[in-house]
Amino acid sequence: MMSAMLHAPHHRRRLLALLAAGTLVVAGCSEDGDGDAAPTTTEAAATTTEAAGDETESESETESETESESESETESETESETESGDGPTTSDLEALLPTAEDLGPEWSDDTPSDDASDPEFDAAFEEQCPEAFAFFEELDDDDDDQAVAAFATEDGQTVEVSLSPSAQTIEADDLETGVQLLNDCGEVTVESSDGSTGTFAFEANTTDEFGDQGIQVEILANVEGAAPQPIEITLYALSFRSGTAGVNVEGSDGVDESTYETVPFDPDLLITLAEDLETEVGELTGG
Repeated sequence: MMSAMLHAPHHRRRLLALLAAGTLVVAGCSEDGDGDAAPTTTEAAATTTEAAGDETESESETESETESESESETESETESETESGDGPTTSDLEALLPTAEDLGPEWSDDTPSDDASDPEFDAAFEEQCPEAFAFFEELDDDDDDQAVAAFATEDGQTVEVSLSPSAQTIEADDLETGVQLLNDCGEVTVESSDGSTGTFAFEANTTDEFGDQGIQVEILANVEGAAPQPIEITLYALSFRSGTAGVNVEGSDGVDESTYETVPFDPDLLITLAEDLETEVGELTGG
């Protein structure tokens, strides 16, 4: 891709990463809850021991050791079950990823995007839309445990599919709040260090057409100062839960390198991918 397009994809990937986090973050609350029970039991046993004397203390210590061993074995068994899995593993989900051939003859494999923090975009987003930034940032745990496939055409159109083995449950009201905050934000303007300026306008909505916790986002990106004329592309993202897994599909327009004109992406391709993945992931997770 030409150097003129470097900043737009970089900023857009960060934004799409934040948006996708709403359905792709891994939940860990239940483990913390279980982990708090053991110290309470131990403290209670210790108190009983002190009151009962040396003989009782010895018996209590034996019982405590037995309980501790039993709890350790139970935790080990639970971890083993989780790893072996009632839910899907990343390897399971990798087998469901589409191929370039599935997308069409004009598509080829591409390198998955880097979702690392983008200081320029993050600073602008936080300053201009603080409530929306805080909402999505809270959900963004930079989870690397995902199955990912990326594709591109010669004219720069892109598709990326991400599947996460475990997706956090988000209340419908909270999801609606996030969508409303993003729509209220309107747009974010990012001034890059190379002198170019990117403006990102948002349109988001929830959807119940796919799985649970569905969210669709369109982002109109306009970049000036990075090419002889302004570059305008639209970015698309669709995320949802299927059973315990998170599904995220993204796509974007391309740009003709000789004219700098937009090469429109067909968002129906994302709908097709989402429909196929909803079925396949649902069969795997029971969702």
